[in-house]
Amino acid sequence: MIEVSAVHDDPPYDPRSIANHLLDIAWQYGLSVTHLSLQKVIYFLHERYLKENGVPLCKGHFVAWKHGPVHPQIWSAFKEAGRDPIRHHAYGLDVITGIPSQVPNVSNKQILLYLTARGLDLLSIPAHRLVGLSHLPGSAWDQITKRACGQREYGARISEELMLKARPSGFVDVRDSPEGNEELYEQPPS
Repeated sequence: MIEVSAVHDDPPYDPRSIANHLLDIAWQYGLSVTHLSLQKVIYFLHERYLKENGVPLCKGHFVAWKHGPVHPQIWSAFKEAGRDPIRHHAYGLDVITGIPSQVPNVSNKQILLYLTARGLDLLSIPAHRLVGLSHLPGSAWDQITKRACGQREYGARISEELMLKARPSGFVDVRDSPEGNEELYEQPPS
């Protein structure tokens, strides 16, 4: 049996460790989580943690895709779920052997409390509403994707500096249902 090691005590963390903890919380409370909603929840937690503490919650970066911020490492870990609820944890890959390995758990009790308290609220919000929250005017996603003539351009990296300066992109419900018959599914910009 593979032993799961603990992550160092301070952020930033491997985003897959954050994702795995959030999935455990969701499953414990009978919530199903799609890839799209997990991306938005992690982004909102990361952005809020950064604004409150001055340090990022997750390692790496987020990029602006059509349906909001996406962390490429999380996208890679869960892309096979597609539109369906996620049913497995993220895993790593041993670069020497090529064998899948478990991602370390978060061990910092304050971070675990933060993820549980704030994450559970966000995990209960439907994906289309999370997308709407990420698209609020003045949010980092809104600012980085805006181009001339009201067009949007996707794929740009959302810097931590922009997150700190931008109006918060969450915590106000702005979208009751998906636009038209649009099925929400995140894919890399083309």
